[in-house]
Amino acid sequence: MPLKINQVPYMEGAENGDVHPDEDALMYHEMLRSNYFVRPVSAASLGGNLVALGGGYALVYGHQIIISDETLAIPLHPPGPILGRTVIEIDTANTEVPIKWVHQLGNPLPPLVQEDLVNGGTVYQLPVLTYNVSEVVVSDVAVVAGGKAFLDVVHEAGSERHQSNYIG
Repeated sequence: MPLKINQVPYMEGAENGDVHPDEDALMYHEMLRSNYFVRPVSAASLGGNLVALGGGYALVYGHQIIISDETLAIPLHPPGPILGRTVIEIDTANTEVPIKWVHQLGNPLPPLVQEDLVNGGTVYQLPVLTYNVSEVVVSDVAVVAGGKAFLDVVHEAGSERHQSNYIG
């Protein structure tokens, strides 16, 4: 199943109960003021260029991203070993495919694009995995995106609520 951005509809102030995704994202971003994994993903190498990804949830500038269990095919790299990274790329200007997996290779890896999606930016890349890539195998797969405790997010947002377990 592909990645998707989840929108939370609500009635008050919304025409026909629909809320534009940008308004929805702004509301969540203003409440949390953070980009992070709510429920971290897991990953395991399946051999060759395949990596099994366990599902999770993330918030990026208020956009809730749902990551389903799936198998990713990482591009191999002849003629030899190179560093690799997989990111979730949100592109709010792309109406056809606003969210997708992007596999990056390089020694060093290219810089992440992390524009402010609330203040005019259109592209944000959230790193998910790092690995080594050769001409025959993807190895040393590691999840780079971690979860953040709800209590930490609430304190960052200035709220007085208290809860210490993970959202999700």
